[in-house]
Amino acid sequence: MQPEPFERPLADLQGLFAAALDDPATRGDLLAQCRGDEGLASRRFDIYRGNLRASWEKALAAAYPVVQRYVGAEFFFAMSGLYGDRFPSRCGDLNRFGGNLPSFLEGFSALADHPWLADLARLEWAVHGSHYAADAAALAADAVATMREDALDRLAVDLHPACALIRSSWDISALWRWHQAPEPGPWTDDIRRPVTALVFRPRWKVGVRALDPGEAAGLAGVAAGMGLGDALHAACLAEPAMDVAAVFSGWLRDGLLVASGPPQRAPEHVVDQ
Repeated sequence: MQPEPFERPLADLQGLFAAALDDPATRGDLLAQCRGDEGLASRRFDIYRGNLRASWEKALAAAYPVVQRYVGAEFFFAMSGLYGDRFPSRCGDLNRFGGNLPSFLEGFSALADHPWLADLARLEWAVHGSHYAADAAALAADAVATMREDALDRLAVDLHPACALIRSSWDISALWRWHQAPEPGPWTDDIRRPVTALVFRPRWKVGVRALDPGEAAGLAGVAAGMGLGDALHAACLAEPAMDVAAVFSGWLRDGLLVASGPPQRAPEHVVDQ
């Protein structure tokens, strides 16, 4: 016997509606609870479902404009529906919806001929996160200038919340920068080379650049919890000819570091390269 309309508690009806949005095959349970013509209710549900897919596409396109440009708008829209079915939003903030796209792309057979695309998506997600990251007072050159050398060497530091390091077997930083031009010309360079890309936000605008081995090792040391002196030492081990003073000045200029506590002796660390 078909249940009377709205016989079930509101929470149950909301659960049926959410389940049908995730899996339209379950819509029959929802439609059975609706008043009036079932066909009309079904068409109205399709409007909700279409709006949901459009929201998925817009949220992903906002975070992954370079990926969208590569695969094309039509393919990207279809892909966003598959992604949303597999990774439905679990948060009211759609800015967080696309966090699983890199792992989704790794197993997406339709793009198997583009093995670098997942790492490019990781870079774009870091750029997206950097844009919305909280602000923090960066370690300033003036403050450093007044510190004793031994205190500076033992200073506990972290990467600024807007910074991220993305390692890849492909030069994804070059791809990202190339696509920042309004109409980039044809790409001809081979991108199969290992790169550590830095995502940072100097002066409120997100930037991306590839790091030399020494700088990559130093910032990786900071991210791993090394004190400032140990991180710079790791940088020198990775690239003995590196100009340490110039690199450190660049970190301060770009606001990459924040002080995380009083000076302390950090444990020994080894950075693999």
